Amino acid sequence: MAILKAALDRAWAGDCDKPMLMTGSKKPSTLALFEAAGFEPSKTGLQARRLPARTG
Repeated sequence: MAILKAALDRAWAGDCDKPMLMTGSKKPSTLALFEAAGFEPSKTGLQARRLPARTG
């Protein structure tokens, strides 16, 4: 928890107006930890992945 709060403090001090945290976890305990640190669920994150080249 302290590390998340320290990261937010640095982001605010650096004039960041919207620090973001991404997780693949759906565990309620994990999400509760992030929320307790000051993050809140909001928009959907999207990603594209490059598949590794096939060998063989």
